[in-house]
Amino acid sequence: MLNVLKIKEVISLFLRPLFFGLALAALLSGCASNGDDDDFGDDEFGYEIPDDNDPLEVPNRFIFAFNDALDVFIFQPVAATYRFILPEVVRNSVQSFLRNLNTPVTLANNILQWDWEGAELTMGRFAINTSAGVLGLFDVATDAGYPYREEDFGQTLGVWGADEGFYLVIPVLGPSSLRDGVGRLADWGLDPLTYVMTFEQSIALRAAEGVDFRARNIETIEALKADSIDFYARVRSLYRQNRADQINNGRAPEDVPAPDLDTEDGF
Repeated sequence: MLNVLKIKEVISLFLRPLFFGLALAALLSGCASNGDDDDFGDDEFGYEIPDDNDPLEVPNRFIFAFNDALDVFIFQPVAATYRFILPEVVRNSVQSFLRNLNTPVTLANNILQWDWEGAELTMGRFAINTSAGVLGLFDVATDAGYPYREEDFGQTLGVWGADEGFYLVIPVLGPSSLRDGVGRLADWGLDPLTYVMTFEQSIALRAAEGVDFRARNIETIEALKADSIDFYARVRSLYRQNRADQINNGRAPEDVPAPDLDTEDGF
């Protein structure tokens, strides 16, 4: 049996060229983009309008099918079992604890976006939930007027005007884009847990996040599959809409002020 060090070496050999490729592709995409890509969602009848910003559609669809098979045979059954065994109050504590652990990444991106209001909100949530919420096991901050809002480096790049680049489906992780793929790497570097947790602990943490998310969306995903003529195209459209909403913090684009180095941006 391979020991842990050997496993890490194999994974590292796989990830290094992948990460380099993402960064290089992002650079080339930025140089080649003319800003005229047509990106439409579903038309009024629910059909997906062709998307010119998915040049990797063939391999993306292959990876999407692979991910869907993993979901059907592994992730969904595990999530259903998790939801069946654990009562809702315990599942809510798991979600609250995981969100609290992600505070440093959200705070770092608040600051990088010059979003001082968001940074205050993030720090307030962390202080309240870590103390009154027993190390984040209970989300008492939301009731105290500090609602949860996650920020990541992909959103930060979007706030500063970076184009999303072409659509990308990542094995196991799912829908993404060039911008968000590079953002994942930056968030990995911004997270203090990266430097204190072992490889096995990091995998366990990400798995817990994935199971919790899947358990909370069993019915939603099933309904989405049943209602979609093209499940891949629908997920792509919804992913882009959701990311745009996250970048704008739920506001219409025309209502979102551009970041300003000289003044607070009012987020």
